[in-house]
Amino acid sequence: MVYITQSAGRLVRALYEIVLKRGWAQLAEKALNLSKMVGKRMWSVQTPLRQFHGIPNEILMKLEKKDLVWERYYDLSSQELGELIRSPKMGRPLHKFIHQFPKLVLAAQVQPITQNCSAGGAHNYTRLPVGRKDSQKQYISEDHTLTFTVPIFEPLPPQYFVRVVSDKWLGSQTVLPISFRHLVLPEKHPPPTELLDLLPLPVTALRNPNYESLYQDFKHFNPVQTQVFTVLYKTYDNVLVAAPTGSGKTICAEFAILKNHQEVLLRQDDDATMRVVYIAPVVELTGETALDLKLLEKSQIIISTPEKWDALSRRWKQRKYVQQVSLFIVDELHLIGEGQGGTVLEILGEWIGASSHGLFNFPPGVRPVPLEIHIQGVDISSFKARMQAMTKPTYTAIVQHAKNKKPAIVFVPTRTHVRLTAVDLMAYSQMDNPQSPDFLSGKLEELEPFVKKISEETLKETLRHGVGYLHEALCSLDQEIVTQLFEAERIQICVMSSSFCWRIPLTAHLVVGRASRPLLDNAGKCVIFCHAPRKEYYKKFLYEAFPGESHLQHFLHNNFNAEVVAGVIENKPDAGDYLTWTFMYRRLPQNPNYYNLQGVSHRHLSDHLSELVENTLSDLEASKCIEIEDEMNLSAPNLGMIASNYYISYTTIERFSSLLSSKTKMKGLLEIFTSASEYDMIPIRPGEEDRVRRLINHQRFSFENPNCTDPHVKANALLQAHFSRQDIITNLQIGQREVLLSATRLLQAMVDVISSNGWLNLALLAMEASQMVTRTWVVTRSTPSLLMLKNPWKNDSCVSDYLNLFLRLISERDGRLFATDDRYCVDNGAIFAYTGLLAFVNGSETAVQVYLHAAVSH
Repeated sequence: MVYITQSAGRLVRALYEIVLKRGWAQLAEKALNLSKMVGKRMWSVQTPLRQFHGIPNEILMKLEKKDLVWERYYDLSSQELGELIRSPKMGRPLHKFIHQFPKLVLAAQVQPITQNCSAGGAHNYTRLPVGRKDSQKQYISEDHTLTFTVPIFEPLPPQYFVRVVSDKWLGSQTVLPISFRHLVLPEKHPPPTELLDLLPLPVTALRNPNYESLYQDFKHFNPVQTQVFTVLYKTYDNVLVAAPTGSGKTICAEFAILKNHQEVLLRQDDDATMRVVYIAPVVELTGETALDLKLLEKSQIIISTPEKWDALSRRWKQRKYVQQVSLFIVDELHLIGEGQGGTVLEILGEWIGASSHGLFNFPPGVRPVPLEIHIQGVDISSFKARMQAMTKPTYTAIVQHAKNKKPAIVFVPTRTHVRLTAVDLMAYSQMDNPQSPDFLSGKLEELEPFVKKISEETLKETLRHGVGYLHEALCSLDQEIVTQLFEAERIQICVMSSSFCWRIPLTAHLVVGRASRPLLDNAGKCVIFCHAPRKEYYKKFLYEAFPGESHLQHFLHNNFNAEVVAGVIENKPDAGDYLTWTFMYRRLPQNPNYYNLQGVSHRHLSDHLSELVENTLSDLEASKCIEIEDEMNLSAPNLGMIASNYYISYTTIERFSSLLSSKTKMKGLLEIFTSASEYDMIPIRPGEEDRVRRLINHQRFSFENPNCTDPHVKANALLQAHFSRQDIITNLQIGQREVLLSATRLLQAMVDVISSNGWLNLALLAMEASQMVTRTWVVTRSTPSLLMLKNPWKNDSCVSDYLNLFLRLISERDGRLFATDDRYCVDNGAIFAYTGLLAFVNGSETAVQVYLHAAVSH
């Protein structure tokens, strides 16, 4: 008997795992129930309270004789439970145990993706982990969001059922029916653009020797470029070109730029200026508004991220250089549904106005270099173990598909996996060929001068075996060396984190996980490793169009606020009209259920937009970013102007305004500052909690009961570590850079909020924090504040410039905030002068008193 009971649990659990992997849902549920019955030593028909210790057996038997479903027990009070079993003393303990029993509350939303695929379901049977084994804290009570997909079959079923069953507790399960009664499936996609069998267009078709000299590497344009040439180079129409990577879309964009340049030359007008904006996901302007405006004034082609251009163009009515933009190019437009940057594209598009002869939506098969795709599923639930299991097949794929030392790129999810994968590939190579590295081209002695310049020891070792890697934490020199060695084909393999997909323009014959090299290869190969249950999903959308949907509704508040400040939206009808120009408005009738619409009639659309406008404007009014007069007209008060100018969230400016007070000290100021919504998405990586906790213990300002999984607590700790110039590990350094990236504009916004309230001492404190960010030096009472500032006393010229700036501030600004003028919004000197002005008005003795007197007497 002992042998049977010891072995039964393992055997039944193994049976359950086998059935689960085969995807047999009903049998998997039965096997799981049997496994729990063995482990708990009870039948599934018995009361779930038998799983608790301390309840007398006679009480349990009384409960089992009652004809009462388990869910009904949650509605009974302790007194009613006592009366039910005729034991009043046991009422309270039973009530406690019942409410300790795991219970799930489910809610679901169905969002159709295509006509035969919907978000909100999953494959037949899956395992959902709740809580974390590596932490003492429990997360059961928190909300868990699970997004998954299910196929939709014809005829459409009336409903699907989502059943969640506990892995450990018998009787703990919840069933949620999801009705498809009012489901409206999206419209079918229009057929892709046919690639016409045209004669290759010669480069001489540009009819300009200067333009032709740009394309000396080839004599003819490829088929995609040939087909779009006429509309891009000979017309002024709006154009959309969708084609696979490697099909020459960049040259298509150059056609439009050359057409624009040609037009400027023909006009022969002194005021004629070519001003082209090129939007891409990685390259960007400086982010400093004043400097970017100067660059815009002097430049013909401006390259920017969507967010940076949005910030620069928000006050386009007052910025003539923005109005002079004659050509707007957006690269990687398929990122339109991705976060804040994607929603910016929804606004910038004005959607898109391309006529039928300017719309090119080529299918995946039109690549100039054919791409051979292999998909392999790895059936391991644990992410860490699954990533380990993918390393050997990756090595095999490289050996198989990248023969003759053809270059290969391997993309992995995180920088930790970057290093581990590179080391594993090196190890497999050493085992197969211990004498000479398989992945190294040329002699090791020729590579050594470059390797010696590398600062990371692990990278040095992998490079000697022909394996390089790139991730965010590498210094710029290391990244440059690895990139150049790979481009020169001195190393065969480059392992990258997924974020480098858009950042580094490297190409390769084989990609594991941007494949093909135009003009170099006749064919490219791509191998994709994924979790086995997701294999069919990826396979489907590799060969079918994946619709891009709008997420503007989640970011609409800040867009509305910016347009109210700019004067584009002056009343509620303007706000509704504004939405009709967006990508979201185009998608609403195409896929209504995705946006919670139950129909596509004019009434449905009108009601939805009206509700969206009302809710958004009400939130903005509550945060004091806008004012609504007569329930119709809109205006922007001070807070709205500050939020728009510094490109920060309306929730952040509301938090600053409500939490700051004249009595706030440096500790409180830093807590309020790092509570900004801009820091909501700072990641807490696995294993980082202890590191953040240790970092907190060594900071000047203490934390009260810190939650080390809170990104705002992490931001505060990293900011203080920056002030103290503490050495921190690489992973935290990247998080620290993310914190500092937004720190300057957030502090400038905070200064404006403080100044509008006339709090001198707090304004000075915020100035100190701003300088601490710049100079990484904690200001104490013994620290001369002027050492932290740009020193205006260096020479007579600086003194003169400072006085002139201050005089203009007094005469022109009349005490108004910097948010209303680009010349001062990012100028430390102006901030310093403004602080001095506040001090002077309040009769305080400050370090700038001598200059105040000089300015006034002058």
